[in-house]
Amino acid sequence: MLCLSLTIACGLPGEESNPKATTVFLEAEHLFETENYIEARDLYEETLSLDPKHYEAMVRLGEISTYMGNYDTAIEYFKSAVKIEKEYIPAYTNMGNIYIILEQWDDAIDSYESILSFDQHNYDALGMIGEIYYTTGEMEKAQKYFEKAIELKSNHYTSCYNMGKIRFNNSEYDAACDYFLSAVKSNPTSFEANYNLALTYFHLERYDEAIGFFNRAIKINPDRVEAYYAMARSMLLMEIYDEAEAWYNTALEMEPGLYQAYNDLGVIHMETGIFDEAEDYFKKALEINPDSFDTYLNMGKLYLDQDKPASAERMLSKAVRLDPNNTEALKLLGTARIEQGKNTSAASVLKDAIEVSPDDPDLYYELAVIYLGAGDYSEALETFEECLKLDETYARAHVGIGDTHLAVEDIDKAEEAYFQAIEIDPGLYEAYISMGNMYMELGDYAMAREAFLNVVDIKPDLYEVYIDIAEIDLEAGDDEYLDEALDMVNTALKAYSGNSRGHEVRGRIYLAMGKTTEGKAELKKALKYDPDNESAKELLDSLTKPAMDDDTESTDGDESSTTPTDGEEAPADTTEDTAETTE
Repeated sequence: MLCLSLTIACGLPGEESNPKATTVFLEAEHLFETENYIEARDLYEETLSLDPKHYEAMVRLGEISTYMGNYDTAIEYFKSAVKIEKEYIPAYTNMGNIYIILEQWDDAIDSYESILSFDQHNYDALGMIGEIYYTTGEMEKAQKYFEKAIELKSNHYTSCYNMGKIRFNNSEYDAACDYFLSAVKSNPTSFEANYNLALTYFHLERYDEAIGFFNRAIKINPDRVEAYYAMARSMLLMEIYDEAEAWYNTALEMEPGLYQAYNDLGVIHMETGIFDEAEDYFKKALEINPDSFDTYLNMGKLYLDQDKPASAERMLSKAVRLDPNNTEALKLLGTARIEQGKNTSAASVLKDAIEVSPDDPDLYYELAVIYLGAGDYSEALETFEECLKLDETYARAHVGIGDTHLAVEDIDKAEEAYFQAIEIDPGLYEAYISMGNMYMELGDYAMAREAFLNVVDIKPDLYEVYIDIAEIDLEAGDDEYLDEALDMVNTALKAYSGNSRGHEVRGRIYLAMGKTTEGKAELKKALKYDPDNESAKELLDSLTKPAMDDDTESTDGDESSTTPTDGEEAPADTTEDTAETTE
């Protein structure tokens, strides 16, 4: 929006003015300053009747006509004034302002250029011409005039503010910040300058400073909803969720149809794990705006987080239809299809994403993983290599290359790739998992155990690895490792008591310790949590059948006396009780 203001004429035309005209003019000025425009107009007209060359009275009458919307009349007054006094700046300024209102841009520029013809250092005229060029989209010309004005006055408000907008629109946020700061210093009560400075800090991810200037903007004008919404966004990105929610609710009170606020409230609840409420907020956003790309994208993320890939696919497909070139949406859609086993269509989506963003290594990695899962090892290897061409430090791609070599039993190359991944990122636990699995296949349990222990150090909440280590200790066949194995599997089951494989391994450990009853109980629990666990079923059958067939076996003091009959369940050991009650 152009910054328009009527220029107040000051002083008297000259020493030869009619004294009576001067007296009447001063009375009119008092009425004008108190906004009694009708009475003031009558006295300005009387001034002209007494002194027909009183150009200041003409400008005042032009200003009053402008207030009343009589632009043609106003322009005639201003033109009459400059015929008498060719260098009277207020006449040209007010005339230029009217031409701006009428969008007669060339005439407006001519008015301000007239000022520069006799006052080349008039920074206000330079700034107004720059603003006209900014409004008409001629940014190079606009910038030229703004820079000239700033050379003359370093904190010239109009020029600094608009230069800030130019830099902001070009994503030159540091430079924009400097200009907006100068504008704020020039006019501390400008809502626009404070708000745009805050937005610039927001884009620079300097959220504390953004919040400070959003607060200032709100104090200047508490009725501008965009400031409340932007404040809430800043809080959201700082993960100050309670305060963010409060600001969003205030924004919604002011503008109930602000679908972006509902979308962001959904994000807050998704991030805090309140999935049902998150879904409700997203649905509310879509009720208001059924074409909200961000909301479909976020709902896709929500459903992926909830292991609902089919629902995620529906939402992400809609997001892609709204923005076919959005790499994130395409990537997530590929993920949703991979999780449903739709590898062919997932690969197709990722190829589309690569066409949009050919320099995104993540896309090549995800596509290579699909090829690897489908057993297309040559394509997998080639695509992992394409990923590394874009980013040679992409450690997971080295893991993928290792997994590909392992799949074709090229152990040396697999091991080399895993070590390369670890050298790039020593905290990449996936590399140690793949390496551990490789050593397990080779029967090198000591090296496998070492690899898995590294995983535990890096990611102690990955409890499946504890079970892997327990299995390794069990396979070692050394009684001294059994207690360590039991400790490992107990740690896993305390975190996740419903893990079928964990109960099976614990059952095997008990059996190795000679605790048949406890072992059978654990195997039964393994089948309870996963009835399709064939290895647990076979082991339990092998333990139960001999006891049923041997009628002559003694029960006095023998462990078989506690073996459950059909329909009975063996008593659980106290460790299991602890595991389940601390879940």
